[in-house]
Amino acid sequence: MKLDLNDYIHARPPAPSDARSLGIPEGFPMLVTRRIATHNGQPILIQETRRSAEDAQLHYRPRLGG
Repeated sequence: MKLDLNDYIHARPPAPSDARSLGIPEGFPMLVTRRIATHNGQPILIQETRRSAEDAQLHYRPRLGG
């Protein structure tokens, strides 16, 4: 099965529960990554990851040519 993956990343202040879970002060930015996997244009998986923006590093390997 061929999957297409799309990642959407944005920064925002954490909700109080996120701040507690991540051990960061309220108002300190966090990164939210939402990955959507599709097959034949239909979503089959949505995964969301939340992390402190401090010391966060994201790595992507772009695919060229298709």
